[in-house]
Amino acid sequence: LTWRETYNVFAVVLLVSAVPTIIWVRNPPREEEQAYLVSVRSPDHSANDLTLAAALRTRSFWGLSVGDMLTGLVFAVFDVQLVYYLTRDLGYEKVAAQAFAALHVALAIGTLLFGVLGDRLPLRRVFVTCYFVPALAVPLLMFGGPASLAFLFAFAAGTPAGGRNALFPVSLVYCFGESHFGAIYGLSNSLFMIGNAAGPIIAALIYDNTGSTRVVYGTCAVLLVVSTLLIALIRREHGPAPVFRNPTLTS
Repeated sequence: LTWRETYNVFAVVLLVSAVPTIIWVRNPPREEEQAYLVSVRSPDHSANDLTLAAALRTRSFWGLSVGDMLTGLVFAVFDVQLVYYLTRDLGYEKVAAQAFAALHVALAIGTLLFGVLGDRLPLRRVFVTCYFVPALAVPLLMFGGPASLAFLFAFAAGTPAGGRNALFPVSLVYCFGESHFGAIYGLSNSLFMIGNAAGPIIAALIYDNTGSTRVVYGTCAVLLVVSTLLIALIRREHGPAPVFRNPTLTS
């Protein structure tokens, strides 16, 4: 298939994938929705939850948001340059596309796996692991070796990064409560998207000035370490957790 034909196929797949959502996703019964809103907005439930303005004055918000922005920057670089890097710098022409696909399969697996772990283990420790392990995985690609390293990198970096997808919203509730979750998540996720947008541009500038994507990936490893240190700053910024929450979230 040509690129145009391939994108046409993708367009059809996206349209078909919307069908289950249209058929099966429904609003909850009005009574249940109203009961939930009343419970969330009750004084006993939300008195200690932070507003967006209050969250902005905490170290947890900026640790989470800036750390996550840096990780978004790095994974945008992986999306844009991974195949080129594997092909041009490491000579993995025959497996580059498969390794890129494996990275995204690992992201899907990690979303489920670390979501379960986050329910059963202390959230903060699991969440920090999701940022630290990809930093350890990047050096697998920096110095060459057998092509199998590309797949090892894909699963070592992709699986915990998928855990980030599952646990980032939970970490916001852990830090700030859920009464103003929408506003806090909206701003924090906007910073993540800024990182996504900046990643390919920064990677291109580094490559244009050094002529090596290996330098780009070394920079990515450093940024992931900094991201981990920032994420490790998070703590519960609001009052005691409601009794219905997972007890592991208090760790």
